[in-house]
Amino acid sequence: MPRVDRSVTKHRLSLKPNHRPVQQKKRNFRGEKQHAIWEKVERLLVAEYMKEIKYSP
Repeated sequence: MPRVDRSVTKHRLSLKPNHRPVQQKKRNFRGEKQHAIWEKVERLLVAEYMKEIKYSP
């Protein structure tokens, strides 16, 4: 959330040092559900509640 102080919104993942993180399987949505998800994401992006980021392995 761009306009909120990072000390309020910051979080951490509690990972054990000897364990590897597990990537969850990608979920595929079809039809109306996918459309509803895209509309919600667009509204949140326009409201600057969240922003798009890119991860590179």
